[in-house]
Amino acid sequence: MGIRETGALFLTLMKRNSGFHEKDLLVMTGVLAGILLLISSLKFFQHIYPQRLSREPLHRVHDFVQNLNPNDLLLISHKMHVEFYLYGARGMRKRIENILREGKLENIYFLDYEKKGVSKIEESDKKVKRFLGFLALAGDAGKEGPALPEKAVEEAGRFGSFIFYRLKQEWLQPLPGWEKAGMDPAPLGTEPFRWEKVSSPSGIRSLIRFENSFTVAMENKEPRFHKASGWTLNLMEVVGSEKFFSAVLLGGRMKEGNIIFDPSWQPNAWIMDHPYGSDIFNRRWNPAVFISQGEGRLSVLDVKFSRRLGHGALRNFLSYRIEKPEVKKK
Repeated sequence: MGIRETGALFLTLMKRNSGFHEKDLLVMTGVLAGILLLISSLKFFQHIYPQRLSREPLHRVHDFVQNLNPNDLLLISHKMHVEFYLYGARGMRKRIENILREGKLENIYFLDYEKKGVSKIEESDKKVKRFLGFLALAGDAGKEGPALPEKAVEEAGRFGSFIFYRLKQEWLQPLPGWEKAGMDPAPLGTEPFRWEKVSSPSGIRSLIRFENSFTVAMENKEPRFHKASGWTLNLMEVVGSEKFFSAVLLGGRMKEGNIIFDPSWQPNAWIMDHPYGSDIFNRRWNPAVFISQGEGRLSVLDVKFSRRLGHGALRNFLSYRIEKPEVKKK
């Protein structure tokens, strides 16, 4: 008997027994709700769930993520958080935490999802892969997403609609980041933030505490020319409620005395902790990943409070440049 037939039978019984008391009606309603829930559950597990498993080899996606190196970074579009959340998000978060705690990044992987023949990563006539579905943050990010030359990545695994791409190692270079900024400590009462040094498994690391909005920038003074097509990858950990403030670490440049952000995005935005908010599991520290595409030489730390409540802190900063490797002259 289907759900519709069960409901029709229940209405027929009620009409025949119009003398039911309110208490009896509540009991019958509860019984009907239980029957409908049982039928729906059986239908899901007997028909829908097996069909989905046969259509999408999600267990293989889970196994692939589980077999990544402990310090590999996996970047995901927030548009596939439903498909990926239960089949790899936990392993992804664990590895980002390892990277930030140890200050060491090994490989970078991108997960694409070709749903009904439409890929979240588009290929153009210019032989580039454009990563769609990252949360746009600043600059002219728009809906197009950041792009990399096709030769920068290689396919690492394909499971149904899921495709893993791996960034070639020679395209990744570390940048001097906020760990070595050498900022002077300031009392929290006179400045919106306070700079501290704390001990960690990877040595002495930097920590910033704050109770108000602020923007501070650091220039990369290395004699390296940043190309407009290159990416700046920034990672950090944030403590505090995202309901009260936002904190980003982005690339940018100075123009007429103002900071101009490069087009910037946030991958993994909805699956770093939970699709519906980073406070669902009540974690103290939450990792954050940011991508900026452009030639800006500034690393900009921007904190904005939406309500004058609460406080927060930032720690474990890491920065990398993803760009075509220079050819060494013989």
